[in-house]
Amino acid sequence: SEPAALTAAYAGATRLLIISTYVAGKSVELHKAAITAAWEAGVKHIVYTSTPNADPDNSNPLLADHGQTEVALAASGSLWHLMDSVTQ
Repeated sequence: SEPAALTAAYAGATRLLIISTYVAGKSVELHKAAITAAWEAGVKHIVYTSTPNADPDNSNPLLADHGQTEVALAASGSLWHLMDSVTQ
């Protein structure tokens, strides 16, 4: 919940597990803050707990949030993997 503190918190990390959260209207913002801070701290590998059928354009807000986070991961430049009930 304190994005400005994340880069320092991730300093020295090479891998990061982001466990998704759902806070109506804020989840994507929080996930993007974690992704950006990880990139700034030099994290090279991110694992994100997503969901099957994540789609940024889905009418279901939970699936849309996961989809938007996956788009942000793809744009981040980091190596990343998704964990969902299909891949676990």
